Amino acid sequence: MLILLLGVLLYGCGEELHRVRLRIPMQKGGMSTPDDLFMQNACQYYATARFAMHAQCMPVGGSLFHYTVEMFLKAGLAQLRNLSDLKDMRHDLKKLWTAFKADLPRSRPEMARQDDFAPP
Repeated sequence: MLILLLGVLLYGCGEELHRVRLRIPMQKGGMSTPDDLFMQNACQYYATARFAMHAQCMPVGGSLFHYTVEMFLKAGLAQLRNLSDLKDMRHDLKKLWTAFKADLPRSRPEMARQDDFAPP
């Protein structure tokens, strides 16, 4: 549920979140922003995590879901922050979640319900 909510929040907020700070070339010759790359990684982690859980690879599947949430949060934060800020947060979901909620342009009541699922 949290993963789907993050996807909706990131790409359902419109253009006010989209600020390009750095362009990174993609393999197909196009250009991609860091938030696009984080989103691509999040989707890949999510698909792999679902497969791992289906294959009953429980510790690995759990780790992959952790990385999925991390990449979704970093996709949103990369739109408003420098990449060095994200590097300093490393893999700490609590720091990422707190920063994500602080950076969201308007309050969303559905985000408060997710605090129970955020790591302690």
